[in-house]
Amino acid sequence: MSRNQLGKVWSFLAILLLFYALNTWLSSQSAPTVFNVKLLNTNRVPGAYFGILVCAPLLILLCFVGILYRSRHCIGSRWNGIPPVGIGTLDVSKIEGKIFLVVQIALFVVIPALSLVHFANIVTESRVCAREYDNPSPPPKSLPEIENYGQFKFPEKGLWFGDRYRLDGWDRISKKCSGGITFFPFVSPLCLIFLCGTAFISTVYYLGSLMGFFGKAFVAEETQLKSLRNKKKRQPIMNEH
Repeated sequence: MSRNQLGKVWSFLAILLLFYALNTWLSSQSAPTVFNVKLLNTNRVPGAYFGILVCAPLLILLCFVGILYRSRHCIGSRWNGIPPVGIGTLDVSKIEGKIFLVVQIALFVVIPALSLVHFANIVTESRVCAREYDNPSPPPKSLPEIENYGQFKFPEKGLWFGDRYRLDGWDRISKKCSGGITFFPFVSPLCLIFLCGTAFISTVYYLGSLMGFFGKAFVAEETQLKSLRNKKKRQPIMNEH
């Protein structure tokens, strides 16, 4: 893809990621969302759960596109390895251009990554209950206690992908497990760990590559082209001698 195309893809992913992460964070604080946008779930725990499922893949894709942009189209300065959002070209030799890019990375990469930490903290502190169709529902257990909870009887056939376990589904009034969202034992925690871990590694690698710690050094294409032209000019002279 061209420099312009990758920049547009990065900008689209960045705006979408920030918009959903910000609204999910506001919803988790019982605040109204921006423009009253409809989220997948506005309740605190289910909203954070879906926030991870949406924001983590977007952050991974954003970092991947950013790494591609930097490795292919970074010209002359490492600051040129960041696609500016919404303003077209940017003079990175000026201090205001560098400040703009720093703020941009903070908004579109750092804040969503910190939001994932917040969402994960909400989910891990929540409770999982088991639906009992014949007997009264047992009291809910936190995620770290699930493996030692004898009532759950892991891993019985049909429990891994059934609708028996509910995240944040305990109704304190009726004393039943009737609300929340479906929670798949082992499968859901592993997916959350994989998504959050991959997003964290991608973010660290992307930010490190922008600072020159990872990946190739910035590609000074103009300098390389000039050196190649000079070599071609020297070759006829050397052949004459």
